[in-house]
Amino acid sequence: MFQSNWKCLNCKSCEVCGKATDEDLLMFCGTCDRPYHSFCLTPEIKHIPEQWKCEHCFKCRSCGTHTFYNERDIKHGVNIQNSDYSLSKNFSLCYECGQNEFKKLSCNICHEKTTPELYRRHETLKCQYCGNYSHVACSRVTLNQLKSLMTEANSKIAEPENKLRSLESVFKCFECLVSGKSINFLILESCLHYENIHQIIQRQKLLGDICVEVLANYFPLKYRDKVPIFMTKFIV
Repeated sequence: MFQSNWKCLNCKSCEVCGKATDEDLLMFCGTCDRPYHSFCLTPEIKHIPEQWKCEHCFKCRSCGTHTFYNERDIKHGVNIQNSDYSLSKNFSLCYECGQNEFKKLSCNICHEKTTPELYRRHETLKCQYCGNYSHVACSRVTLNQLKSLMTEANSKIAEPENKLRSLESVFKCFECLVSGKSINFLILESCLHYENIHQIIQRQKLLGDICVEVLANYFPLKYRDKVPIFMTKFIV
């Protein structure tokens, strides 16, 4: 394919506009050697990658798409802003799948490394709200609870083809779970779920520990050991 499309540099011109001007913005497909101006592409690319494949040759090895940027990426201007193509592994992955594979490498909450085995065992899942990956245990939920949520959700769906088929469809990471909720609201919410006073106290203690973890993310590194003191004096 490369040989059939080969032309010397003097004869190369953009496949879209047919012009050989703006040579510094002329990109050559690494597979078929077809030339394109970066501004003639749909969508336009501002930052020219070292390795690149045209729409005729590109195919994501993960999702199978032939377009590097999807409609959502284009809507948010990613094609204009992006200058780092390393996550696409020499254009073997589309932009979204490249980002996805990178997020899989570590838990978004504890920042520890994850493994494909943990993902296969559903011990690491993708949050359907923020798109980040985290250990299920770090999000204070169990697989049995997720299975129950999926069963409950499917019981309300009449059409079989619309049924939820994965635990990720009901998974919400810890950061999204507490986002926008005050500490007092979280404590009140927990109290409503427990009638026994001992359980309420234990739940509040757990929430206190959770609040320490959340606050630690906003404290400068050298002051993080002061978070429990802050909790004692101003919140508890």
